Amino acid sequence: MPVVDLPLGATEDRITGALDIERALAGGEKKFEPGLLARAHGGFLYIDEVNLLEDHLVDLLLDVTASGENVVEREGFSLRHPARFVLVGSGNPEEGELRPQLLDRFGLCLEVKTPTDMADRIEVVKRRDLFERDRAAFVESWQKEEDKIRRRIKRAQTMIGDVNVPDDVLEKAVKLCMTLGSDGIRGEITLIRAARSAAALDGAKQVTAAHLRKVAPLALRHRLRRNVLDEFDTGVRVARALTEVLPA
Repeated sequence: MPVVDLPLGATEDRITGALDIERALAGGEKKFEPGLLARAHGGFLYIDEVNLLEDHLVDLLLDVTASGENVVEREGFSLRHPARFVLVGSGNPEEGELRPQLLDRFGLCLEVKTPTDMADRIEVVKRRDLFERDRAAFVESWQKEEDKIRRRIKRAQTMIGDVNVPDDVLEKAVKLCMTLGSDGIRGEITLIRAARSAAALDGAKQVTAAHLRKVAPLALRHRLRRNVLDEFDTGVRVARALTEVLPA
């Protein structure tokens, strides 16, 4: 499964692909040179500092993620090819907000914060120190745990198609999104998909309210409109809605 890195300085031709100029000049042959989108098909496209991506490249990604195809029309030729990939992005919100249209395309969103518990911070320092001093030893020390997680994921992949979503759980998912006022229905669709994945990961054959509670902050907090007059962030709003709609 390919994992392709899209750097901020990438040109549109490098992303979408373009005519092989060297071959065209040398032999008069029009040959398409695939770009990053073609390489990412069937895998992952990773963008670091995605909130700093130029607007015309954001528009390009919106078109491709919506259609699942990359269309290239230039230098007298037209070509299209499938471009379906998992879009992964990271960024610092303090350096600039991500456009809502692209933010909505991300199924799940995780906010990374500095640990506030002393034991957690000590453990982070220990692991980082071991990694820097002996990378091979660090990898080996976590190999069994990674193999365990890998087996669990593969098991979930084989059974996810058989995981059932009861109507009452679906109703609660829709009510949660309506309570939060999320735009469109992409929130509900993503919430159900994530809950089904969580159930499969647990080895369950049916999605429960507990699975909804587990994935709701990841699936919904970035879909809410920000109110500058609201002193609470979107995470608090999701937590309050969960307490109202899905009490533990």
